[in-house]
Amino acid sequence: MDYLKYVNIKQGSKSLHRFSQGNTLPLVQRPFGFASFAPQTETSRGAWYYHPDDRSLEGIRLTHQPSPWIGDHGAIVMMPQVDTPYVLAEDRWSGFDPRETVLEPHYLKYTLKRAFCDLELTPTEYGACVRVSFKKDLNRYLSVVPAFGNYRYKYDKENNRLLCETDCNQRKPYEKGIIKGYFVFQFDGDSIDTENTLIGTAKSNKSEKGLSIEGEGTGIHLALKKTEITFTVATSFISCEQALRNLRNDTCYKSFDALKEENARIWNEYLSRIEIDADDKTMRTFYSCMYRAFLYPHKAYEPDENGKPIHYAPCVDKVLPGVRYTDNGFWDPYRTVYPLYSLIAK
Repeated sequence: MDYLKYVNIKQGSKSLHRFSQGNTLPLVQRPFGFASFAPQTETSRGAWYYHPDDRSLEGIRLTHQPSPWIGDHGAIVMMPQVDTPYVLAEDRWSGFDPRETVLEPHYLKYTLKRAFCDLELTPTEYGACVRVSFKKDLNRYLSVVPAFGNYRYKYDKENNRLLCETDCNQRKPYEKGIIKGYFVFQFDGDSIDTENTLIGTAKSNKSEKGLSIEGEGTGIHLALKKTEITFTVATSFISCEQALRNLRNDTCYKSFDALKEENARIWNEYLSRIEIDADDKTMRTFYSCMYRAFLYPHKAYEPDENGKPIHYAPCVDKVLPGVRYTDNGFWDPYRTVYPLYSLIAK
């Protein structure tokens, strides 16, 4: 049985700061995954950066936000652009048709009107595989831009790899250590035109050629040689070297479509752990809630060089052995969802 057809990942997301109807995000990730991805439609609303009624997309955010009241950390945004690329969200946004949009637990697709392209994403354990297909032969870019905070980018030409680092963290007042985010974007050898790659900042609409930049609000626009590219991104809380290790563990798939199919199988297996027989409305409500239950807590541990679990512990600002889970934004989860996990989760 395909339980995914009953899941509405937008359920509970029609919220604003002054009026909550759930305060959720439509997260695309694996069950209890390390990294989540969500559409960013209006960042001027702060942590309420997605709303289902919006008709503009500022990019796809790699996010760790469980609730707008808790905020985000280790976040970064991806956005295809054409002709003149921008870092500022107010300048780079694109319109889209919601009838052409797909948002499912294991897959998202946006058709961007301004960039004349399809943007697709399916998750891995520590990141995602992304496919971008342009429909017009214009100057094409994949922009990797800030959510907030300081960022550092460096494109490694020898290995066709973009390395990023950020201190973006809305939890600073509550943590001893600063939870940083480290990212590796892996491209094939014929994807990136390094001669025409641009860098820029949110303080200016101007861009200049370059392969590295750092500072507050900085971004990089990778010039693309092909009209269709597929790449993998992985993230870490420890280092770029660790993110690369996570990426190597993640890239054991044959193709984007094969990974998408595998993610659908994984989600269906989790959703099938409670079977109900009800009318269509009840089925949709129940399995949308089941999806939400299996999002959190997020895995926050990573494999070391020997495959043993390690994690960054912000309470002591150190990397420690063992597992760690985080980002559970529910009220009193130990009274509700944790007992459920003891019965149906592994």
